[in-house]
Amino acid sequence: MRLTLVLAALTIALPAQAQFTISGPPTSTSLRTLDVRGSGQAVAAHDRAFLRVSFDSKGDTAEDALATHQQEVDRIKALLQGAGVPDDQVFLDRSSVGSARSRGGMMGNGEEGFSASRQLTVHVDDLDQVPALIAAIASDQGDDLLAVNQRQVTVSYVVREVEGMKRQALRDAVDDARQRAELIAGAAGLRITEVLSVREDGAGGSLFDAMGAGMMAGMMDGMLEGGGGEFRVQVGVSVTFSVE
Repeated sequence: MRLTLVLAALTIALPAQAQFTISGPPTSTSLRTLDVRGSGQAVAAHDRAFLRVSFDSKGDTAEDALATHQQEVDRIKALLQGAGVPDDQVFLDRSSVGSARSRGGMMGNGEEGFSASRQLTVHVDDLDQVPALIAAIASDQGDDLLAVNQRQVTVSYVVREVEGMKRQALRDAVDDARQRAELIAGAAGLRITEVLSVREDGAGGSLFDAMGAGMMAGMMDGMLEGGGGEFRVQVGVSVTFSVE
């Protein structure tokens, strides 16, 4: 039996640095304008872990493969229930059963049988539970686990309220653009009068989970302890002000 543990990291490009442009003197039909780029950022710690558990089992018949398979499903669900993980945070993503033949001998003849596989996704909001849950799921003790050929656990950390973070970053970006406009206009002997247009240049985020944060710091100790990272959202805007 083989256990594989994977921690994922997500990185998204961030907006460019803020810039500005002041137009030339106004004519009888135009305004003098100031174009400013502003940026805003929101930062939050991980508050949810995704555990994806997949495993395979074999049997002489489809019924045997499924029976062994179901024992593993029941075992994992019992572990999760004992840890207080609600049933509505456990999801069946994939389940399959089919014939399988292992190669053997010079003629390629091998033992025929059936295999069953399943993938479960578990949402865990108490991040302190993650290490113990992984250890329990990965355990190879007990006769009910002997027929499980491969078990894989994938862990990733997320922030649930990303949209709220984006809204906060957007407000901060507009405020940043106004502050920059007031500073630039004042330095040029002008003052801003009104906002003519606002355009969002784009939103980006970077999620550094336990492995990403550990690699960047050169430290891998305790990388499963609550994710060990944070999620950052950055938004850029371009604002045009009229100045006089």
